[in-house]
Amino acid sequence: AIKSMPLWPQEFDFIIRGYASPKYKEYLETLVENLGLTHRVQLADPVPFGELIEVASEADIGYFVHKDLSPQKRFVLPNKFFEYIQAGLALCVSDLPSMAEIVKQHSLGVLVGDYTEEAIATAINSLTKDKIREFKQASIDAREELCWENESQKLISYYDSIMTSR
Repeated sequence: AIKSMPLWPQEFDFIIRGYASPKYKEYLETLVENLGLTHRVQLADPVPFGELIEVASEADIGYFVHKDLSPQKRFVLPNKFFEYIQAGLALCVSDLPSMAEIVKQHSLGVLVGDYTEEAIATAINSLTKDKIREFKQASIDAREELCWENESQKLISYYDSIMTSR
């Protein structure tokens, strides 16, 4: 994503929040500096879990793009994906089956079909202010459905069906 930023609109900044080993953080800082993006990229410290959604809601777009390297990666539905929805963000995520299905079903954002700088930039560049606003509202609407309180009932029901079929 950082390497694709020179292709993004100048008004888009990027906040990367979370833990990074000192060596990796140094690598990212060097990359950002070498690309002349120090004014647009912020490497932010992690926040306590209880504050994560509130802090994330200060952004407009939740980004989660990774390579399709294995079945585990291909069908991933990471916590981050749902945290972005709970925060009411537009999504920019990998076009992988599980995430893509939810993004399309609820009109939550854009999908990145390839793990290249150009593909990432194309997805980001398609996000106009109006589209971001629409996707953010869709996330706000979907978060009532896509939450643990609802999903836990499905899981319990599934477990019950397994136990009664024995």
